[in-house]
Amino acid sequence: MKKAIVILDREETRQSATKQVLDRQVLDFVANELFEAGAEMVYVNSDTEVSSKDTIYMPSLYTIIAKMQADDEIIIVDDIYPYIKADEYAELYKHDKARIKDTKIIKVNIPDLIKGDKLSFDEIEVSDLRKIISPFDYTEYLAYIYKEIRDYHLGNGVILLDPSTTYIGPDVKIASGVTIEGNVSIYGDSFIASGTKITSGSYLENAKIGEDNLIMSSRITDSIVHDHNKIGPYAHFRDQTEVMDHCRIGNFVEFKKTYFDDYSRCAHLTYLGDATIGKDVNIGCGVVTVNYDGAHKYKTTVKDHAFIGSNANLVAPITVGEYALVAAGSTITDDVHDKDMAIARPFATTKEGYGYVYINKER
Repeated sequence: MKKAIVILDREETRQSATKQVLDRQVLDFVANELFEAGAEMVYVNSDTEVSSKDTIYMPSLYTIIAKMQADDEIIIVDDIYPYIKADEYAELYKHDKARIKDTKIIKVNIPDLIKGDKLSFDEIEVSDLRKIISPFDYTEYLAYIYKEIRDYHLGNGVILLDPSTTYIGPDVKIASGVTIEGNVSIYGDSFIASGTKITSGSYLENAKIGEDNLIMSSRITDSIVHDHNKIGPYAHFRDQTEVMDHCRIGNFVEFKKTYFDDYSRCAHLTYLGDATIGKDVNIGCGVVTVNYDGAHKYKTTVKDHAFIGSNANLVAPITVGEYALVAAGSTITDDVHDKDMAIARPFATTKEGYGYVYINKER
């Protein structure tokens, strides 16, 4: 079995290995290259516990070696060279005893390692032995990782209109045929399906985006957008919001923990929190779900085909029925039943001629 041991017994090496790059450590990227090279298990040896994705931490090197089998093929990585690639580690595995030139990274088998005799190694040259020591080294490596990720997606048919200003995390999945403009950031466990276009200024994290959407300069985190929607500009979805199909959500709209069903519309300047919105619902400009009383959050439900007029406040908990109408400017505190119309406005008072007097008064 192919295995690897990463030794972090020096403070400088440990600091280099545990630097955060995007949403993981440098060590995670090194371990990933070892896995891609064929290692089935990667152990991390350090006096200080190091948490790393998919690796096994052990403070004692002797304990790690004791777990090895006689026929195991072992790469020992002593010091962190984050630019060494999987195919270069794979070349080490092809040899009985080998070393990457000018490093202490070796390939050995257990009998030779246990004997402790002076070993002769085949020398393997690699393309890049840079380390991460200074802030400049860190920035340079971050740029390198971003480029690696962009090149991967470009090779899979993703259209990046300005790659140098597109920032994509290592766990992001993007289908062929997606178009992404410059100045876009996509992180976390995000997925974007084919046919979607994301325009400049958008930020996505842990976002699931379906097919044929237009996402314009918007922020979507921990939320789902299904298919054939037009979002933004400057929309904000968060906290398990879910937008279904053929919806229109416009500028300066915020959804928090909101379910928004097929063919519904919310064009501008609205906040919906802890809400369930049915199919073919129109939400007017300036609508607010009043979901928080200072201690608890409450739910708003708007059923299919309802119409919520502009500048309305829906004071939760509240339900607006099917085909119901809430008049513009209303503050609604009670349920509105199916097909009913709710109006809650103060009476207007008109003072004849006073508008002209007020505008032209002495200043």
